Parts: sequence; C-alpha cells; structure tokens
Amino acid sequence: MRFQPAQKNNNESMYMYFNSEKIGKTDAQKSVITNIIGTNVLSNAIQATVAAEELHFVISEFSGHQDNAPKAKSHTWDSFCKEFSKHAVQTTKQGPAWSPASYLNGTTRKNGNVDQISMAVIDVDNGTSLDVLLPRLKGFACLVHSSYSHTAEVPKYRVVIPFAKPVAAAEWPDIWTRLNQLVGGCNDPATKDPSRLYYKPAHAPEAEHHFAQFQEGSPISIADLPALATPMTTSPITFFPRSVRNSTAEVDGIETAASQLHFEQGLKVVEQRCAFMQFASAKENQQHLSEPLWMAMISNACRFEKSEQWIHESSRHHGEYDENETTSRIERYRIGSPPMTCQRIRELGFQNCPTGGCKRPNGEVTKAPAGLYGWMFRNQLGAAETISNQIPESYSVSGFSINDEGVFMSVNKKGEAKSQLKISSRIDVVALTRDQDSGNWGMQLRFCDPDNVMKSWALPRELLASSGDSYRSSLLKMGVSIEPSKEARDGLAGYLVAALPAARALSVRQPGWSNGSFVLPDAVYGRSSEPVVFQTNDTDELKRFSQKGSLESWQQNVAYPCIGNSRAIASICIGLAPPLLALLGEDNGGFHLRGNSSIGKSVCLFLGSSVWGGSGLIRTWNVTVNGLEGVAAMHNDVLLPLDELGQADGKAAGEAAYMLGNGQGKSRAGRGGEARSVKKFRNLVLSSGEKSISVLISEAGSTAMAGQEVRMVEIPADAGCNFGVFEDIHGARSSQIFAETLKHSAASHHGHAGRAFVEMLADQALQPRLIEKVKALMKRFVETYVPSNANGQVGRVGNRFALIAAAGELCIELGILPWPEGEAFAACQKCFMAWIDLRGGIENHESSQAIAKVRRFIELNGESRFTAWNEDIDNNGMGKTIQRAGFRRATSDGRTEYFVFPEAYKSDICAGMDARFVTKTLIENELLNVDNRGKPQIDIRLPGMGKMRVYHLTADIMGEAVSQLPKEETLGRQPQVSKLGAKYDL
Repeated sequence: MRFQPAQKNNNESMYMYFNSEKIGKTDAQKSVITNIIGTNVLSNAIQATVAAEELHFVISEFSGHQDNAPKAKSHTWDSFCKEFSKHAVQTTKQGPAWSPASYLNGTTRKNGNVDQISMAVIDVDNGTSLDVLLPRLKGFACLVHSSYSHTAEVPKYRVVIPFAKPVAAAEWPDIWTRLNQLVGGCNDPATKDPSRLYYKPAHAPEAEHHFAQFQEGSPISIADLPALATPMTTSPITFFPRSVRNSTAEVDGIETAASQLHFEQGLKVVEQRCAFMQFASAKENQQHLSEPLWMAMISNACRFEKSEQWIHESSRHHGEYDENETTSRIERYRIGSPPMTCQRIRELGFQNCPTGGCKRPNGEVTKAPAGLYGWMFRNQLGAAETISNQIPESYSVSGFSINDEGVFMSVNKKGEAKSQLKISSRIDVVALTRDQDSGNWGMQLRFCDPDNVMKSWALPRELLASSGDSYRSSLLKMGVSIEPSKEARDGLAGYLVAALPAARALSVRQPGWSNGSFVLPDAVYGRSSEPVVFQTNDTDELKRFSQKGSLESWQQNVAYPCIGNSRAIASICIGLAPPLLALLGEDNGGFHLRGNSSIGKSVCLFLGSSVWGGSGLIRTWNVTVNGLEGVAAMHNDVLLPLDELGQADGKAAGEAAYMLGNGQGKSRAGRGGEARSVKKFRNLVLSSGEKSISVLISEAGSTAMAGQEVRMVEIPADAGCNFGVFEDIHGARSSQIFAETLKHSAASHHGHAGRAFVEMLADQALQPRLIEKVKALMKRFVETYVPSNANGQVGRVGNRFALIAAAGELCIELGILPWPEGEAFAACQKCFMAWIDLRGGIENHESSQAIAKVRRFIELNGESRFTAWNEDIDNNGMGKTIQRAGFRRATSDGRTEYFVFPEAYKSDICAGMDARFVTKTLIENELLNVDNRGKPQIDIRLPGMGKMRVYHLTADIMGEAVSQLPKEETLGRQPQVSKLGAKYDL
C-alpha cells in the first residue's frame, strides 16, 4: 500500500496555509483555504492523495510533558492532518503532547519501551527555512506546522512525515541518522530518542505568523533514505559528559532534556575561557547582540546549575529581553535543544574565536562553548610537573652539580685539582614520595630522553639498597644516559641518596582509587590534598595503560561497530565496570568466554582492553597463582583480561578463581617469621579459552566447587548466528574479516573511555549522584531480568551482570559510549540468559551437581549394575549382574525407573558428596519417591529377593537435570538487540 500522487494544478504541489501567511502560493490559493479549519476542504485534498485502502498510523497521546502513560490512538493520514493542522491558543507552550511511537503493552514512556515508530518528526529551530527543506522532501507526503516559539524573524516548525511501514525501535538510531542526512542535518538531535515527546500545535494568544502546511506525495520508506557510507558517531557531543539532574539521579545528555551540569563554578570557567561568552554577556554588547547569538549564549549557559541569575544579568539589556520569556527560553533549551556549537556561532557572525578553536585540557578542540567546563577536571599533575617551575636551570646538591649538560660529581684525586666527573644525563629529583602510612619511600625523578621527551618515574628507594642494576636498567630503558665507569655508577647512587628535596608526594603502588583520587601510571583523576604519584619497581607497567587515537575515534571505529553484538558489547561493559566496585562495595568476579578456536574470543578481550589501553594489558593464564596475584594487583580497579585458560594447570586455575574472586593473595611470612602485608585488589576478569574452569579442574582429578564457577561466570562464546561471537557483522564479507577489522581498530584507538569515565566518577560533587544512578540501573536490571524464584547463586551472578549493564548504560548517557539507550541492557541480558541455559537452570550449582552425579552413574552403569526387573533370577536371588547396585524397571511410557540398594546409593552413587544433601535435592526435584511417612526409602518386593527398603529413582532422573525457568518468567525476556540498518563499511 502506498500513497498515490494527487492531481496537481499547474504542475505544482498543493500546499495548505493558515492565518493567511503566504509561504509560496498565490492569493487565489490562499483565499480558498483562509477559513479551512472546520470544513471538508482539507479532508478532500488529503483524500485525493490516498488510495482507496488507507494506511493507519498508531501514535501515543499524553495530557502533558509529565504524563508518562501513553494512550494509543490510530489515525489515517487524513485524520492526523486534520487534527494537527489546528493550532490551540495557549498562554504557555505546555499542553497536550504526543509521540509518533507505539509502546509495549502496559509500559510507560521510555526509550526501552518503544515498540514501533509510525512517523518521523523533523524539529527545526536552527533557522533553516522551508524553502531549503521542502525541496529535499519532494515527492513525500508531509505536514508542516509552526511550533509555539515560532516568529517571522526566527522560524521554528516541525515536519511530520508518515512511514510507509512502521520502523522497529531497534532500527530507529540508524533510520534517524539517514533521515537527518536527507534533510541536510537540520533536525534537532533530541528527536533521535524514539520516545521523544512533542507538544501539539499551539500558539500564544497574540502570536502571528503561525501556519500549517501540507505537501502531497507518498509516505517515506526505508529504501528512500540515503545509505550510511561510514559508521556514524552518535551525537553531538562526546566532549560533553551528560549530567545528573536531580534526586532521582536521571542522567541526561546535552541533546536531551534538562542537561544541567553539576557545578556552578563551571559557568565561570567557560566565561573566562570563551571569547564569545564574554562578548555576549557584556552589558555594553547586549543591546546590539542579534537574537540568534543571544540564544547561543543562553543555550550554553543554561547547562549549568543555578545559571538562571547569570543568564538574566547577561540578557537584561537586550532589546527583546523579557524576564518571563527569558525564563521560558532557559527551560526550553534545557528540555529540548543542545548547546549551540562554535561552528554555528561563527556562522551567525561572531568572528573573534581563536584560530583552530578553543582547546580542552586533553588538547582536543571543543565543539561548543560549554565544553570548556572540562578545565575544571584537568588531571591533577604529578609531583614532578607540580613543582617543575621551581627547579632552577642549574644547582648543586652535596657535591653534585646538575645542569642541562647532565649530573656531575666533584672528584678530588690526590695531587690533582678538583674536577667534575659526569655520571649521567640530567636527572632532577623533584620530590620525595611515601605512602599513606609513611612507608615505601621513594623519589620522583624527572628527565628527558634523547628525543627530548620529558619523562618521570617514581623510583622506590629500596632499589638503592642492592647493586643498583635494577634501577639503572630501568633508567637506561627510559632514555637516561649513564656513564659506563664504576665510579660514575657509584656516583649516581650517591647523588640519588644525597638529593633530599623539600617537596612531598603521596605514592601508590597499584592503579585505582586512593584517597579519593583515581590513579593510573601516567595520570591522576580527582582532587587530593597533595600530589599523587604511581610508584613501581617495573617501569614496563607505565606503558600498559597506553593511549592511541582519541575518544571520538575509539567510539567510531571500535565501540560503534559492536552494536547488535552481545558478546562484544558485554566485553566493553566489563571493561568499564571495575571502577564502580569500590564505590558500590561490590565483590570481585570474572566472566569467561568459552568456545572453539577461531570464533573471535580474543577479539572480545581486545575490545574490553581498549577501554584502558592496548593489547599490552592482556595477560595469559599461563602463570603461577603467585604470579597471577601480582598481575591482579597491577590491574586494581581496572579490567584484568586473561587469555587462553586452557594453558593453565587445572588445580592452579581453581585456586586462581578463588583468589581473584576474594580480592586478595596469600598470607606470607617475612624472613623473621612476621606476617607480611597481603596484596589486595579489586577487579573484574574477562577471560577466554576453549575449556571451562570446571573441565580443567576435572582433568586435574578434582571436582569444581560452586564458588569457583560463580566467581568465574562462563558465557558461551558462540552467539548462535553462524558468525562466532558475533550476531551482526554489518556487511563484512565474513566474520573473520569483521573480527580482524575490530582487532586492528582496537590496536589503533584505545585508552580513552576508561579515563573519561573515572574523570567523572572522581569528581566529588558528581560522584554521589552517579552512584545513585548506577544503583537504580542495577535494580532495574535485576527486577527485569533475574528470575524471582532464582537461588542465591543465580541472584549473585545476576547482580554482577546488572553491574556491567549499569556501567554500560551510564556511559551511554554520559556520552562515553555511542550506543542507543538499552543496548548494554539487551546485550548483558542475553549473556546472562546464555549462562543460565549453559548451567542448566536457576537452581543452586550444588543441586545441579548432585542430580548430574546421579544421572552420570546411571548413564555409565545403567545396564551393567542394575538388573532388569523381568530378568531370570536363580534360586539365590542372583542374576547375571556383576556388582549389582539395584534394579531397573520399564514404565508404561517406555522410560526406566531405578531401585537402588541403600549401601550402593551412599557409597557409589553419592561418592564424594553428602548423601543427605543429594537425597534432599532429589526429593525437592521430585526425582526420588518417598514412603507414606515421608522417608526417602520405600518398601518394595524385589524379584528373587523379597521385600526390601530401597531408594526409588523416578524415570524423570534421566530428563532435565534441574528445573527450568517457569513459562511466565520467560515471557517478554528477549528484547530485540539493536541492529545497524546500514552495512558497516569494511
């Protein structure tokens, strides 16, 4: 079914106008429609464009912007245009609203609850004229109406375009982007939210120039939209973290509603650094400032809490200033529009922006004035940088002279004048370091390598106690020149011991949270009372958290192509979640991707690692438990990726699972017998391998305990779509090519997302609200996806999946991840359900093990140790069965039940397990019959043996090992994973 073109007059498209405003037609045409509301003229005109069999469009109506209960309403294009061509007269723009979407039954207005979108809405408030826009939509039916704030000088209107076929919510992000390309990028980015709310047409009582206009044509189909040549980078603006709005901990983006930043002083920082904001807010400039530039100033300033007074003071002398209207504009920009970009401000006539744009702390150019707030979060400098300006060009320290030529030692040989012996290139000892307990003393060194690249290292002083080979090797590796003579080597040690600067810095020996700051080897995020430095014996650790590309390039080339792929999405979420462990008090844990070789498991490790650094972060299981303990400590509060579980020893792997899950190493004694400090760490593990931990442990002759498997959750790596770990390869020629492309991209773009996340988490003003947001997201995940009748083990694992899902959704809302809302939830839910399916259900692991053990005994010995009920028995009650454990009897439905002798049951079937627990589990699962007194053994007359008490295993023992999810628990539990409509260009 498609719309048929209407008959045209004079080869022109037919337009409808109201309020006698001419937008391109003749006076004669205007006279026909001046009083068209309330007549059938519009209806007749529209019906002329529709075939006899009309399409119907389902929209949702709301009483106002606070109403979240959608009321579905079906329209023909005729009835829709008829209703939406009428402007209500209102004193404020707030009024009845609508959404071009239908929602899942019984749900509220949220992006995740949208089912389908029946119409596209182009919301234009950037000055684009209809003369420019409508030719782009030639041939397509659409209704155009002015919005409440429309004026002749600043046109603002909406274009509603019917879809030939409703668009699924999962496809909307891609469709929105292609539609925005079609209209030249003039659409308000807020309309990309599938649940976006729009006020019905209205205008103020005295307003003029409002209009409604109809263009004939066909409904638009997906095939009519331009294809995406390259992956899109979602919205504006990754430079601008979204912020918490109120006590409900909603986090919004600059392209969505109420994106107020949490710090009042941020606006002062923006004003100080932005020439435009200074100019626009200056009293002497206000009366001459054009209205669009005035709106640009408001759109950026309103992002900050308590900015209203500043905006009014900066607007009071504008010719069009009205206090109430300005307050409304502030609210409007907070609810519906992003901050106006620097490019748009220049296009509007401001010419005093610096060449190349204003830089953010990381050196990247900001995209809007509000983005300069980031200078508030500038990384705290290490001790060397903090006091570098205090170090003179040349100075002396206890017989040593330091200048740009190097470090020199005064030498006074017998019978010779004093001379200067060069011992190394220049090394400045800029601060002494120590931990919170005033131990682990060290020194912060600053030096340049031969390429004149400035470097620093917090050298532990304990390394000076030995021969010095260790620290000299590290210095040489980092580019310091050390003279080869023994005298020079000894002199270097003497210099480092003699240098006692007054400056102090707090040292930490592992990454992660420390004293309210988040420490990485090369950066510290958050505020501390004194400089914080990362101190390590192994300088190679400084390189693991490397950075390449930018956050934006990582989003486009690594994160974005993962959309629609549950294992890839979950891997990135696992990478982002570790900093939340300490803030939420959550336990350590791990996720193990198990599957055959060459299906993409390692690529998932690359994706997770790219959050923090390159492939250097990935370790292997082929280490001792003690070695893994040290590795885990160096990944504190960040991801620990471990590849190739199959290389590990089974017994060691079991011990490692407990050690990593418990978050601490072994207790050890010092040389004098005293207890040494125990290494402690918080991290999430992302592991891969062809075998599971339970299989490795079994191969080592042991039995895997529930605690081991719960600590290291096993996810089937194969996503079940014939693409290995992937469900959607976005047009690549093969899953292997797609995997290699992602792997290459991760090698070229990494190390930014984790830093962006902790930069916001470390802000003490924002942190409490982000924590509340994470808790709310976790609660929602658990309530939605974790079965209500699940046991404690499933609940514990479900909570861990909730943590990584919440981390992903929060980073989506903060602008760190370029995915549509709900993508992280959908992926983590899919992996969680795959884990439940793999383990066999939602019962306790011990219960599953007990049932599996009984079943395995019967599978191995059913014929050999259980005598058939009708088999010939000799006079002594014995048949041909050797080491008989009992009898087996066929049931009426063709299955087999078993009668087990008590001693065989306890010693053979339940070997290695508590027989009472096995019995209790079998009874609870109705796999073992009880007598009329509830006892687990029944009295029965056995062939050739007379009456005996035995254990009666029902025929169901060879069916399902554990009860599955109840039917009602599975309904609606498979939300559609978001797909990319366009093919990914590889």
